[in-house]
Amino acid sequence: VIHHSVWHQRPLVVQGVGSESDSTMPRCDITCRGSLLGCTLAVLVAGAASVSSPLGTPPTHVHVHWPPVEAEGDEGGVTERLTPPLPPNVSVVADGFSWIENLCFDGAGNMFASERLRGQLLVVTSNGTATAGLTEAAGTGKYTTKVLMEGMWKLVLGCVVDDARFPGTVFVVGHLRNGSHVLAAVPVATPATWQVVAFTGHTGNGIRVHEATGKIYTSSEGDFLPGGGFVYEIDPSHGWGGDAKVLASDLWAADGLWIDQPRGLLYVGLMFTAEVWTWSLTRNVSLGTFGGLRHTGCELEICAMDDFTLARSNSSWVIAAAWTDDSIRTFPTFSLTPGVGEGVLLRGVQRPTSMRWGSGVGGFASTSLFISEGGSITGPNVTKYRILEWAHARDTPPDM
Repeated sequence: VIHHSVWHQRPLVVQGVGSESDSTMPRCDITCRGSLLGCTLAVLVAGAASVSSPLGTPPTHVHVHWPPVEAEGDEGGVTERLTPPLPPNVSVVADGFSWIENLCFDGAGNMFASERLRGQLLVVTSNGTATAGLTEAAGTGKYTTKVLMEGMWKLVLGCVVDDARFPGTVFVVGHLRNGSHVLAAVPVATPATWQVVAFTGHTGNGIRVHEATGKIYTSSEGDFLPGGGFVYEIDPSHGWGGDAKVLASDLWAADGLWIDQPRGLLYVGLMFTAEVWTWSLTRNVSLGTFGGLRHTGCELEICAMDDFTLARSNSSWVIAAAWTDDSIRTFPTFSLTPGVGEGVLLRGVQRPTSMRWGSGVGGFASTSLFISEGGSITGPNVTKYRILEWAHARDTPPDM
């Protein structure tokens, strides 16, 4: 029985009421009492391979084929999915995580990662050059991973750096243990002295700096219901501690966020429709939504899109984390039809949440795509998710 969803939105109860199995695939019957979307998310996060009956009005009765692959053990009483073998040219940067939500780089050779459910901000450096005095965290390979900030945070979701205006500082969005949703500035040298820059009405997730103005934009899934997502605008040069400006408030699960700096376009990924909402930062007007991922072939026919970035070689292509499909995909910007021009770039990852091109300094190659994983119904004690490096990564469909 799960008494609350991992998104901390509304009470959710999922209970197994029976089971049966055959020689090839076990099945359990689950009754979910909660929001329809919450029940859907619970099944997806649990890692079910497929659902054999459609979801209806709660209480929802769902036939779930479990587990999706041969189980390798239990995590907190719930059988977790078997970790797939790594694809070619993909290696582990760090592991042992429950839910890495977002990644960002600075110009000093650091990569930062938000450990969502543990309320931590991590710093990753290459060749054993980690900042001294920080608490050890999980890490493997040629990189060293440390905990930069924790304690007062219930959730840490997004991070971004503005080296030009605030060198040595990481901006993070998250949910404090006192209940506040905030954008905070964290000095890398003295992380315990972090300060609240602005209060957001809901917990931010995707976050970027508009280089021309220095304004920070962050997205929020809100209550995960249609029309419940937000985009906030914060100007850190105009005083700290106030409320963020609401730029948009009628989106569905606004998740990933990116800025096409040369064109002045703000892109916001809508997680469950897998489309991209666009705002012109120069004209201050919405340009509507475009493209997205096909939903066929994904779990529950929902090809949920988490974070995304743009291709290095051509900013007219989006590179997206297909969270429910365990893949990295690409599709063209401003395509009017979801799926047109879409291609699968990489499989073999598990629950991808974000990806960023390396900074080109400190051992983080600019031709490498760094990918984070996360998402488990069993909470912060899970240790199966990783940060990966895809060396010499493709950024356009294989047929181009």
